[in-house]
Amino acid sequence: MMGSIYALVTLGFVLAFRSIDAFNFFHGELYMLGGFLGFAFNSLLKLPMIPSLFLAIVITGLVGIMVERIAIRPLLSAPRFQIIFATATLGLIIRHSILLYTKAEAKLFPQYLPATPLKILNIQYKPQQLLVIAMTVILIISLYAFFGKTKLGKAMRASASNIRAAVLMGVNVDLTQMLTFGIASVLGAAAGILAAPLFIVDANMGQFMINKVFCVAILGGLNSTTGAIIAGYLLGITENLVGGYISTDYQDAIAFVIIILVLIVRPTGIMGKKALVKV
Repeated sequence: MMGSIYALVTLGFVLAFRSIDAFNFFHGELYMLGGFLGFAFNSLLKLPMIPSLFLAIVITGLVGIMVERIAIRPLLSAPRFQIIFATATLGLIIRHSILLYTKAEAKLFPQYLPATPLKILNIQYKPQQLLVIAMTVILIISLYAFFGKTKLGKAMRASASNIRAAVLMGVNVDLTQMLTFGIASVLGAAAGILAAPLFIVDANMGQFMINKVFCVAILGGLNSTTGAIIAGYLLGITENLVGGYISTDYQDAIAFVIIILVLIVRPTGIMGKKALVKV
């Protein structure tokens, strides 16, 4: 289940990275916004659960597009560290705004599936855990079909691979980059909404997630969506094995240990190719 969440958020992070060739450190806040907006619409505004979740995903997607239009696009010709600084600063503003609004209190996300566990092959599962895994698989398959079978998806892939060649082929690069950020933001929001009923909604949940996402992206290869998926599941399963069989004290540290080993043995990651980062 944790692997599914890591894979979903990191997939969006890698899509954004391939689009602008720089880290988008606002991506963790998209995960947080998805969960927080879903909570706000349902618990504070008393909207039904389904419309609340739908609105949360749509608004978070629009926020991601606005970040791309306002903070990232004007800096595409600038050194990449400026994009990193801009997205990290926006993340701080959003995070501390939510902290002020909630008075740094964590919120319990309402359960929208039965809490009674299901027993399959003598193992108990929460319905929400199964939903996380099922929705992740559905979203991944849908994305691969979109990028591989549709004209727009192929244009987005072309823009991510080589902007100059895409422009020469008549691809509207501005549109494809905007849509890529919208899709990446929707993936982050979906992961936040799927994970929120299992944990808590907190303004700092995005900061926690971006640390894990960065590790997963490095492990899988920054320019590989398939690597992001494999690495997400690898890290999620490894963390829980370490927590269950060794100690929970080492559960979070294992991510950084894996990153150090990967950087030593294979700096480009599991499925990464040539490094694309520009400073």
